[in-house]
Amino acid sequence: MAQYTLIDLNDPEAVRSFAYKGKKNMAEDEVKSAMKSTLEGRSYEVQVKWGRKSGSDIVAICGNRCLVIEVKGEGSSRQMLGNFFLCALGEILQRMSDNTASYAIAFPAHASYVELVLKLPKRVREALQLDFYFVRPKETVHEVGVLRWQVGYSAHRRNKLKHNGVSMWRVIAVAARLKPCPDEKRRAEVRRYVTATEKSGSKTR
Repeated sequence: MAQYTLIDLNDPEAVRSFAYKGKKNMAEDEVKSAMKSTLEGRSYEVQVKWGRKSGSDIVAICGNRCLVIEVKGEGSSRQMLGNFFLCALGEILQRMSDNTASYAIAFPAHASYVELVLKLPKRVREALQLDFYFVRPKETVHEVGVLRWQVGYSAHRRNKLKHNGVSMWRVIAVAARLKPCPDEKRRAEVRRYVTATEKSGSKTR
């Protein structure tokens, strides 16, 4: 089994540097395969929904740790990448039913995906406690980078946010209203949540 490198991306410039140039035409299953190998190399038991099967794309378990990941491929245009990005946010919101699990989204390390993630308000990532994985091809294998939600926070701040149940309940309330189809109504719902959360954060600072 191929061994995949996992790289911690600790600031926006590291994330941008990790992005690949141009198009690699990475399909969703290619990203899933890279994530599966990466997690298995770290002693996780990994279940993957290949193709377009319903349910969580990846569920990885290691001891008492559970990681749920939504995965998207590259798409054929920048507009499609934007739609995939909002669709992934909506889908991962619907998976957030277990307060003990961790949640993440995995994308190809396409520059457009990178910028979409970096434009996501910090307050939103804080509320969702959501990690982002980026996959890029390298020779015969792949490299996987991760932007963790708590990057830049002190240990005290991370612990305080982790036990803030109010944010999670707000997320679940929004997720309950989202439909599984990637239509404009659903994308608008995600946009409204992002905007409302950003405004709420600015008032409390």
